[in-house]
Amino acid sequence: MNKICLLAILIGVNYSFAQKKEVESSDKMRSYSIKFCPTQITVGEFNFSYEQRVAKRISIELEVGPTISQFGIGFGNQRLWQGSSGIGLFNFKPIDYQAKNGIGFLFSIAPRIYPTGTPYTMKKFYISPQIKYRVYNYNMRDFNEVLDPTKASVDQLTFRFLLGLQFWPKDANFSLDVFWGLGLTSYTIRGKEYEYLLDPNGYTSTPYWNSYRDNGVMFNFTTGLKLGFGN
Repeated sequence: MNKICLLAILIGVNYSFAQKKEVESSDKMRSYSIKFCPTQITVGEFNFSYEQRVAKRISIELEVGPTISQFGIGFGNQRLWQGSSGIGLFNFKPIDYQAKNGIGFLFSIAPRIYPTGTPYTMKKFYISPQIKYRVYNYNMRDFNEVLDPTKASVDQLTFRFLLGLQFWPKDANFSLDVFWGLGLTSYTIRGKEYEYLLDPNGYTSTPYWNSYRDNGVMFNFTTGLKLGFGN
């Protein structure tokens, strides 16, 4: 019995020693990081994220935050992307260029694998498949002030692979996360158009909001920098 107890103690000590040895003396074990991505403001996102380590080399990151339409250079800015008046790179029916800013939201989940860094440190190169859902809302107004205001929206569902590098400068509690990603985005445009009903003689009469929908798939590329703190 004493031999069994002694053997169990030795195994426990050796396991603890081996786990500590995996973390280099210059690195610090990490459990989580709370981040903000200022570069996503360029596409109308206020992007906040939380990364939690769940295994030796694996973590899970969640992103949440509001979106602002008609802001920045992203697909949510219909003034820039619409086919006839903007860049015209995509063949879709855009939301009216006179649409006003609205508040939407975003959510994403992404497991991360750190294949080359020191275990338990959430550091250096990582690979991360990501699923992201994003909504841009628009406020539609009748400039003739006949119709009540209404809303339109663009929904986006994205799947992509991210490659990145995460650093903890001077082993402090501040993190820098640089990433690149490529994938596919499916989108649905739920728009409104200002139109008129025709009377039997073919003359315009009563105005109304005409609803329409357009959808498709497009390539998605992203890059950016996240600033964080954690332990």
